Amino acid sequence: MKIDSIQKYISGISILTNIELSAADVTGDKEVSFFDILEMQRYILGITDF
Repeated sequence: MKIDSIQKYISGISILTNIELSAADVTGDKEVSFFDILEMQRYILGITDF
């Protein structure tokens, strides 16, 4: 899942398919938000473990 696609979705610029929404919901709270992007960035940087 591309972080920029999620940013565009949150901003209302684009839409995501159901599969993309499931993949973007990293926190598992049934919604896609800034916190999902934050967790993805932390994972990429090795700051958190899943």
